[in-house]
Amino acid sequence: MYRTRAVVLGAGIVGCACARELALAGFEVTVVERGAAASATTAHGEGNILVSDKQPGPELELARLSRELWP
Repeated sequence: MYRTRAVVLGAGIVGCACARELALAGFEVTVVERGAAASATTAHGEGNILVSDKQPGPELELARLSRELWP
């Protein structure tokens, strides 16, 4: 049986979530990470909402909404 292959770069929360969904959809998935899983951006963020230095626009609005949802 031929399976479609996918490569996911990064084993953080987003990369792992993407890899899982691809696998559930029948893809043969390879995850590539230069360090340990969840050791880079995911680990550094730790779910914190930080002060945004975004200019007015959609990204700033999203940051403001996030702040309201997660006091």
